[in-house]
Amino acid sequence: MISHFLGKWLRRSSLSPIFCYLDLFGYECTPDFLPLMAILLSEWRRWKDIDIRFCPRWIDDKKREPITFRCSPSLDSLKIQVGGIFSSESETPVFLDLTPCTTHVTSQLRILDISTTIKWILPDSLSLPTLRKLRLGADLGCDIHAVLAACPKITHLRVFVLGKPPTGEIRLQRTVLPHLIDFKIRSSHDL
Repeated sequence: MISHFLGKWLRRSSLSPIFCYLDLFGYECTPDFLPLMAILLSEWRRWKDIDIRFCPRWIDDKKREPITFRCSPSLDSLKIQVGGIFSSESETPVFLDLTPCTTHVTSQLRILDISTTIKWILPDSLSLPTLRKLRLGADLGCDIHAVLAACPKITHLRVFVLGKPPTGEIRLQRTVLPHLIDFKIRSSHDL
């Protein structure tokens, strides 16, 4: 029902940017969930401000494809919080694809608030020149230094370290964030 309504609305407003707040925490994912996500994800080029939260305990679907959120250069704000079956041990991975955000295209992204269980896909020349607020997990599945280096104007940074701290030698890299005024780091091991 919801996916049918959303699909019809998106077809009728094909030139308009999408501002979306979708809160499905506590929602048991019925067969409508995956088609609903597919419809929304297919319109990634129109996204302007996206805030999505979902934490299902199950999905009534045996064949689950990965869910990939792609960032368009016109996107201002992207907030994605996932949990439940989409946890880090999940059979259904969730990805953030930043490949459209390169030095060749000027990204408008100002806020990026991404759940710790989401893995990131980066281009070779990531560039987020307007990003001001960043919340991420240290387990991105990619180089966190490349992400930080791509955000020269970042002012607010939140990092969450999930799981046990690494053992052995840690290779430190210097990353300069000259505009940073607010920094918080949390660890699930400290809780």
